[in-house]
Amino acid sequence: MTSDGLYTSVYRYQHRVNPTKVLWVGTNHIGDNEYYRKIDAALGDMEIVIHEEPFARSANEIEQVMSNWKKELFRDDNLDAAFIGALIYSLPPKNRDALGLVEEWVQFDHSRLHWVSGDVTWYQGTPDIQWPPEAWEYFNKGLHYIDLATKREAICDARSFAEKIDQGVVTRKDYIELATKHEASYPHVSALIEDMGQKMRDQIVLKVFHGLMRTKKPSNIGFKFGAAHHKYQHELLEHSGYELIGVDHLLAVTLL
Repeated sequence: MTSDGLYTSVYRYQHRVNPTKVLWVGTNHIGDNEYYRKIDAALGDMEIVIHEEPFARSANEIEQVMSNWKKELFRDDNLDAAFIGALIYSLPPKNRDALGLVEEWVQFDHSRLHWVSGDVTWYQGTPDIQWPPEAWEYFNKGLHYIDLATKREAICDARSFAEKIDQGVVTRKDYIELATKHEASYPHVSALIEDMGQKMRDQIVLKVFHGLMRTKKPSNIGFKFGAAHHKYQHELLEHSGYELIGVDHLLAVTLL
């Protein structure tokens, strides 16, 4: 977070041998409408866009997801369940509307013929967030390595945020602070989430990418994924012969 809000980055790659270019757009899943218009425009010249599979495609589905995870967050009988709820719970759509923010998934036409889901074979989007059993198994084992104080702090922060939502006093700053705290304050949690699902998904995404490069042979190709996916996808792209040639930044959530 900076003094004017929350930023994400756009990365430009060039293959070391052939002329293929890659535009990798990292997104925040909640943001200003103008932010998503700029992302759509940036991807407009791409021959193919590989996108993250939306876990929900309507405000009603997203509302249900947030309602389910809020119930988990406030469980007093299961600390780990409440902790997972704390990691996933975020602004419900009606509260995003009140703050002038919108949900990423409903801002893009993912049905466009040149838009391809990069991880649908791993992550079938449903309101239940159905991750593969092996991902949950790894995650549950990893939970034992996170100390109780960290779990309780994360739960306390998320519950405080949820209570502000219920009281109608939540602000954009509250959202940004919670959204950025996991990585800054809970590095072991971020590493666990990364290993649990992101690396598995990212490997599948790069397989989709290489398949499209073989069959379609585009001169350029775009990626649209949550910003947290860049770390490992960057490694995979570099390993595939692509080098980073430029970075731009987009303001996702403005501090009004």
